[in-house]
Amino acid sequence: MTDNLISRILREKREEAGKREHKTEGTRTGTLRTITVTAEGTTLRYYDSATHQEEIVEDHVTKTDSNYTAEFEWLLRDKLHTPFDLFAFVKYPTKLVYTGDLNGVPTTITLKFPAGITHCHYHVMWSGECQDSECVVYVPTPEEEIRTALRKANLKPGEIFVELGCGDGRNLKIAASEFGAKCIGYELNHERAERARASTKGLSVTIKEESFMNAAQDIAKADCVYVYLLQSVNQTVKPLLEENLKHGARVISRHFIFEGWTPDFEWNNIYFYHF
Repeated sequence: MTDNLISRILREKREEAGKREHKTEGTRTGTLRTITVTAEGTTLRYYDSATHQEEIVEDHVTKTDSNYTAEFEWLLRDKLHTPFDLFAFVKYPTKLVYTGDLNGVPTTITLKFPAGITHCHYHVMWSGECQDSECVVYVPTPEEEIRTALRKANLKPGEIFVELGCGDGRNLKIAASEFGAKCIGYELNHERAERARASTKGLSVTIKEESFMNAAQDIAKADCVYVYLLQSVNQTVKPLLEENLKHGARVISRHFIFEGWTPDFEWNNIYFYHF
């Protein structure tokens, strides 16, 4: 979404929010505004239900021969504010919902994709405070992709593998059972953390249900760290890695670079760094 459209929507929402008498927390006020983003060929079409204005952006869509369709819906949390990039991956059909208001105004952003779209790239401005993995939409890494990435990172038996935002633990399971690594995963979502514990039971895997911003001690002993976050969250976690990673440690980042770092190499939009 272009900066002008974002700025206009946010300005209008702030003005609307300032005029309202807010009720108790969790109570919605005002009229729901929907911003619909539809992929059409190699273009994105944005439609704002409140203003009935439409905007088209070229070359933000990657097409494939896949036959997937999905709809993603976000109700924006008012705690989030940092401008950042999100990627929606249609190969995992699901509906993702965040509850809350944007500047006091209940807002929905809906993304609809036709078959043949791998991902689309768009920009959203949030309001509030961005809290590490709370900003990150959970999208699992395909198993064959993580296997290849771990082979390319030369993960060895007995090495310590740390994943910041481990989801349901599928990457940790592969690293432990197939590569012989000792694994530590951080996951804030309770349901996913429980699934990760269940799926890795009996393996050398520890799941920590807390923010990965508390992972300094584990990062310090890690031989390999895996992240699949967001560009802005990579920049947030970057000092934590720089201050604690030991010499020889490797960092794998799917889809998002660490600004200021030069990757040793890149494969399939996965970036490999060596310290």
